This record gives sequence, structure tokens and C-alpha cells, in this order.
Amino acid sequence: MLRSLLGLIGYEKHDPNAIEDYAKIDATPDTMSTSDTGFNAGRPFEDLQDFHPPLQTADADFLDGKEVAVARARDMVLNDPYAKNAVRSKKVSVIGARLRFSSMPNHEWLKIDADESIAWGQQIEARWHIYAESHRRHADARRMQTFSGMSATAYATYCMSGEAMASVENKLSPLGYTTCFKVFEPEMISTPDKYMGRRLPNGNKIVDGVEKDIHGEPLFYWKRTEHQNEHYSAMGNKRPTWRRIPAKTKTGRRLIIHAISNPDRPGMTRGVTEFAAVMRDMKMLQHFGRTELQRAIIQSAFAAVIESDLDTETALRLLDSQSGGVSAVQTGNPLTDMQLGHLSNIAPYHKKMGINFNGARVPHLIPGEKINLLHANTQTSGFDIFEKAFLRKLAAGLGVSYPELSRDYSGTSYSAARLALSDTWRMVEFDRAHFTAEFCMPMFEAWLEEEIIRGFSPLPKGVTDYYSNVDALCGGRFMSWGKPMIDPLKERGGQEKGVGMAVDTLADISAADGKDWNEQFHQAAREKKLKEQLGITPQDLDPTLAFSASAEPGAEKKDDDDDDDGSGAPEKD
Repeated sequence: MLRSLLGLIGYEKHDPNAIEDYAKIDATPDTMSTSDTGFNAGRPFEDLQDFHPPLQTADADFLDGKEVAVARARDMVLNDPYAKNAVRSKKVSVIGARLRFSSMPNHEWLKIDADESIAWGQQIEARWHIYAESHRRHADARRMQTFSGMSATAYATYCMSGEAMASVENKLSPLGYTTCFKVFEPEMISTPDKYMGRRLPNGNKIVDGVEKDIHGEPLFYWKRTEHQNEHYSAMGNKRPTWRRIPAKTKTGRRLIIHAISNPDRPGMTRGVTEFAAVMRDMKMLQHFGRTELQRAIIQSAFAAVIESDLDTETALRLLDSQSGGVSAVQTGNPLTDMQLGHLSNIAPYHKKMGINFNGARVPHLIPGEKINLLHANTQTSGFDIFEKAFLRKLAAGLGVSYPELSRDYSGTSYSAARLALSDTWRMVEFDRAHFTAEFCMPMFEAWLEEEIIRGFSPLPKGVTDYYSNVDALCGGRFMSWGKPMIDPLKERGGQEKGVGMAVDTLADISAADGKDWNEQFHQAAREKKLKEQLGITPQDLDPTLAFSASAEPGAEKKDDDDDDDGSGAPEKD
């Protein structure tokens, strides 16, 4: 049958002898499935025979136990110093002291002159800065934080909860704006009890408080009016209620801002805490550290025992022969009563002979007694090595370097520090770009809509409609401080060479430092003008320049010429 099949497809015409070889190959037992080649992670090896996680959607994997995981992550950040430092370090690196918006409208889309686009962008930057960073906190509905402060709080929540949320509110500010924002805990978005496991009458599905269409786009957010763990006394013993808030208006204005931390799976509705992968190990390290501390405390303690050289029979006769050798407390046991009587007799002696030395009492023992100190013999020398190994693992899971997490820079060389900083800073820039795009830019867009529609600022010349050009008008990015320099002299020299080779620009270098090159140039021009007005020369600021000028070739000859009287006659001795 095999020959007939191969003949039909024309295989015999090419190589008649290959039919027998093909039959032999076909009859060979298939041993590939039991070998160690191929995709080993899916084979039933002994080490993996009990490892059978279910194959599920992202929501099925993450939403089950999500609230417990978030609560544990927050508790660890509150009580564990390493977890606290991890969140604080990432927040300081990503957000910094202030998030500054650099406006870069797309003049090609807007079909306007580049200079006009730059001028309009600078005006928008100035007005946004007053609104966002004023000490009167116009951007915060609670009037408690500046825009940068709200962003820092939201980013900390972003790390602990795996997501950050804010609502766009309407509340009149002293500047006349009504747009403001309120950051809230992500668990405030939840599915009402009556819709658990059910679809809405319109066919939409609510997934952990997010109502989505058939394509997965969020249409509404179901927000609780009170936190789920608010005291019932504060709620007046009322049952919890939800508000169904549209994700955005018809014009595209976002009403709920939702940023998910590094979504690694398609279709994720909610975020996953960054501590999920390290939570068990971090808790074990915390417990191990406490245990080692208790051991150290025990080791530092000691017990003192007074020993006597007398044997039991002699001691008992001595106790029996002593007057008043019977304790005032009778236990019914003759041996115990005699011992207590002996102690009551020698106690006045010890009390009478007590001597103090620098506040410490020096005991005097009766003949035949001595003090024996008992110490705990527990070794804790391996804790430091174990802790370092554990912290390196935790640092990898949290996306920070080991020195940054542990604050231990001992034994770190210059090259290792540079490599660790460069690797970590890539993650910082990635996190900053993602967080600001998902959380901060919708806030700026909501403010800009009111800024333009209410006539606080005009559109660029040549642009007539805001809504059809909103993406181009909102062009720009949020910047903060740049990567720290380990050796500024070497790194600035490298940047200078990069500019000279035209592989870098001053705009790139300024942006990497968290600055705007345009502002830098204007500031440099102002400084130069002020120096000229005050008569300040470069030599006044850098004395080495004056020394270098005096040491230049020809300087000595010039001095000799100045000393010449012009007569041409030789000088007299």
C-alpha cells in the first residue's frame, strides 16, 4: 500500500530505491518522545512531576487571590525595611523631585511652522507648570499634593498594587480651572455583588469592576462609594453601593485613569503587584532575620550559678546543725525545707558583705562557694552570606540592583557600579515612559482640553479645531532627573566626544539629565550677558586659565618687548 501511495504522488519516479528506505524509516519505533531533546519543560521529568499549573487566561491567573496579595504587599512595604526601600528607591528614580512636562507638538501633523509649534509649546509648558506645581495644589481635588506629589503617591501604589487609578473631578480652583484629579485605592473598583459571575442585560461583562465590550475595551468602571473595609459606623450601617462611571466622555476625555504595571499577558484587566514573585522569599528572609536576632540576644545573655564544694550529705548535716536552719516556708519535703533554711541563713551574710564598684555589686561568697557563668553557644556567622544571596534574588525580582536594595556598596568596583547603574537605569526609563504615558498624559490632556476650550490659551496659528488634533497638540513627554554619574569627568568627556561625532546632540544629553536644552541655552545666554555687564572674565571664574595664559609660548618674549625702551641700544650693566 505504501508503494502505491508513493507512486500516486510521483515519489517512485524520482528515486525507486527510496521506497524501501522510506518503509524502513516508517517502521522504526518513535523514540523521540522519550528522549531528553526538544521542549523539556513539558516532559514528565521527576523534578517536574508534581508541577502542573493550569493553563488559563490572564484574568483567571491573576484575579484569584489578588486582594490578599495586594494586602500582603502593602503590609510588607509598611513593616519590612527592604520592601520599603525597594518602593522608595524606584519612586525616587522614576518620579524624582518633580515631573516636568516638555511640550513637543507635532508641527508636521498640524501643518504649521516649527517655530510656531515651539513657541506655542513653551507657552503651554509655563501655564501647565503653574497649574500643576503651585503650592496651592490646583491639580489635586483634595488640595493636598502637587501634580508631582500625586504622581509619586500613584507610582508607589503602582508598585504595591500593580496598578494606579485616579478619577477626573470638577472642582473650581483659585486659578479658575475646574479640572482636577483624585488618586484612589484600586480596590475601590470592584464588581457589585448582584453581578458576580453574570453578564449585564446589554451583554457586557464586568471583570473585577471593569465593564468591557466584546473586544475587551473598558467602557465603564464600577466604583464603590466607600472603601470595602470602612467601618460600618462611619457608613451609618448602610449597605455598600457602587457608581457606574464611564471610562471616557464622547469627546474622549478620560474620567477614570487606569495604569497597569507592566502588563505581561494580553487581555489583563487588572494589575499584579510587583511583590508577587518575591513575597514568599521576602517573608522567609524577614522571619530568618528575626530568628537570628533572637539568637544573638540569647547569646549575649548569661546565667550565673553559685556552686558549693560540699557534698550533699555534709551540706545536709551542716544545714541540720545550724540554728534556725528551717525555712519559714514549709513545703513538706525535708530536703527542700533544709535547703531553703540554708539560703535564709546565708542571705544576711551576703547582704551585709555587699560592696559596690562603679554602681555594680561585687558579691562575697562564703567558704566553699564559687560563681559559674553559663553562656549560650550559638554561631550566627553565616547569616550575612545567606542574607546577601537572598537579597540578590529579591533585587532581581523587584527590578533593582543589589546595592540599591540593600544599601550595601562594600566591595563594589567602579566598573561593576557603572554596569549595575546602566542596567537599572534602563528599567527606570522604561518604567517612567510607561507610567507617565498611561497615568500622567491623560491628566495633561484633560487639563489642556479645558485650557483650550475655555479660551485660556489659543490654538497655534493655522490650527482651527482642537479635538481632531488633540494627539498632535499633546505631543511631548514628562521628564525628571537623569541617571546619576559615578565619574562626571569621564562621562562628560564621553558626551563631548559623542556630540563631536554627531552621534549625540545637546538635546539628547539635556533630556538624559532631565533638562530642556532650550531652557539651558536661554539660561546660558542670560548668564553670559550678566557676566559681561559685571565685567567677569573666564579667568575670574577659573584661575587656572590665567596661569595657562601666562605660561603660553611667546609670553616671555612679549614681556621682554614690553621692557624694551625702543631705542635699540643695548642695556647697560
